Amino acid sequence: MREMFGLLLNVGFVATGVLIVLAIISVISWAVIIEKWRFFRKMKKETGQFMQFFQMNSTLDELLGFSREFPNSPMARMIRRIYHSSVKWRDNESNRDELLNLVDQQPGEPKKSQVPFTSVVDGAHAGEISRMEERLIILSTTVSVSPFLGLLGTVWGIMSAFISIGITGSASLASVGPGIAEALITTAAGLAVAIPALIAYNFFVDSIRRWDEKLDDFSADLYHIRQGEKVK
Repeated sequence: MREMFGLLLNVGFVATGVLIVLAIISVISWAVIIEKWRFFRKMKKETGQFMQFFQMNSTLDELLGFSREFPNSPMARMIRRIYHSSVKWRDNESNRDELLNLVDQQPGEPKKSQVPFTSVVDGAHAGEISRMEERLIILSTTVSVSPFLGLLGTVWGIMSAFISIGITGSASLASVGPGIAEALITTAAGLAVAIPALIAYNFFVDSIRRWDEKLDDFSADLYHIRQGEKVK
């Protein structure tokens, strides 16, 4: 271990720069990983509580009031997005007793709003998925960039080793060792930064896919409520 720290203290300026950049990227990516993990954990907890109320087949205006207690649940946020979208499109049309005029609209009735219900729901759904995907680009960039930064240090370390051979005229371990060590250290550092980010990225993408399916089912439930049917 002491020898390893000694090598880190004696690496060249290029390898030092690569290691510093990788350290910064690692800190940022781990911050994103922790933040997203907490984000999805809160979503799961609050959604479970919200859906218990939702299964009671309450009216949408009651769900609107109840949804404010769950700021991290995508289902509760969808209810609020639908409400705000309808109010925005209706401009000065006032109807605060119900969640939406168009939500309560029965099939075959004249449209009470210029906004189709399906468009409002789909927009709310897409907005929640976009919210879940925030900052994932940081992880995908980390996965893409870190190995190449490590490779840069690898190439530079090997070049340093060959330069040492040319200067000393010998391929002894003493002459090529430092350059090879730089190459291996930067390679390992690049992989150490990229691998956790890759695992976390794939985990979050899969989680978003499953949440997308749940939101599809929730959207279908909203259509049933709009038509006066029971939620299954």
